[in-house]
Amino acid sequence: MANTNLSVYDDSKVHLSSTFTPEQKAEYNKIIGSMSREYKKVEKSTLAIAFALAEVYDKKYFAIDGHKSIYDFAAETFCIARGTTCNYINIIKRFGKKDTEGNLLTGDASGLIPEVEKFTFSKLCILLTVPDEYLEFFTPSMTAREMQAKKKEVMECIEADSESGLIGSDEDSEEESEEGATGGNSSGESSEGDSEDAEGEQGKVRTYLSVVSFLDCDEMQKSLSDTEYLTHLCETLKSYIATMPDDRAVGIDIGISYPTC
Repeated sequence: MANTNLSVYDDSKVHLSSTFTPEQKAEYNKIIGSMSREYKKVEKSTLAIAFALAEVYDKKYFAIDGHKSIYDFAAETFCIARGTTCNYINIIKRFGKKDTEGNLLTGDASGLIPEVEKFTFSKLCILLTVPDEYLEFFTPSMTAREMQAKKKEVMECIEADSESGLIGSDEDSEEESEEGATGGNSSGESSEGDSEDAEGEQGKVRTYLSVVSFLDCDEMQKSLSDTEYLTHLCETLKSYIATMPDDRAVGIDIGISYPTC
């Protein structure tokens, strides 16, 4: 079993480090350098695979070999898990270079947009749900843990600017203003239920939990109709709730997203 509490033993690590000879440390640095070079090759290959999957998905080429979906194609042909496939395609669809008509560039012209081209693929997974206007707060030199912490700050900032914890469009804002002028409903009558709801929301800490991302509406409908899948989502939510503070009520906005319908 992997040791998930390594950070607890910082003093021991410093002590152990002193027991190695200069020759051993030099050999260690050589190994790490070799691993770093190979990892860069893995990153490049991962990006190439992601672009290939996105192209197969867009052109529905997975059907050529009789596959019903991109998930089946990736799993049966390359043993790529469903969640990994989803991340690959969503990252390319969001961060891949596009032509003037919004189509992904392929072949030698393909690549990531300049804003994120220096991030590793694992870090792009973290950025996937970060709005464009907040990308500037992240840098490639940040660790994954630092990016997760910054992402939490960003989401809290977004939630603070929105009563519902989600960003609305300008049209939504205009509709809310019109509703405010008529007392909150189309008939112009006040609603006691609205007042009670507003009072109940006071003192709550609202957080945003991005639960899952789908590639299209058909996949979303199929997954959300699966009892086992819904059970998994509920367990994820319970685990998240367990991390919340006990001394105050918490409101959680759950995010289910997909690029296009």
